[in-house]
Amino acid sequence: MDRFVVRMDGGVVIAEGELDLAAVPALRGCLADPSVATLDASGVTFIDSSAIAVLLAAHRERATTGFRLRAPSEPVRRVLRLSGVDRFLTMTA
Repeated sequence: MDRFVVRMDGGVVIAEGELDLAAVPALRGCLADPSVATLDASGVTFIDSSAIAVLLAAHRERATTGFRLRAPSEPVRRVLRLSGVDRFLTMTA
């Protein structure tokens, strides 16, 4: 069984499971599409610094068009809050 799933649904990337170093290539690949403005993180159970770096890169690359994290799970919110990254990313319910 995979520890993570990253897939596209229109202009939204949907991530589930553990976003760690193993998930980074798939996450980065989906976020490379310039039409993607949202990452749905409601199903993410764990996130590490390598995945956070990908999110920050997506945020920087879309500085003019915007990038948001939709419905991040509580574990994701906690890590982003503790690391201070929540100040940089737009998060929606």
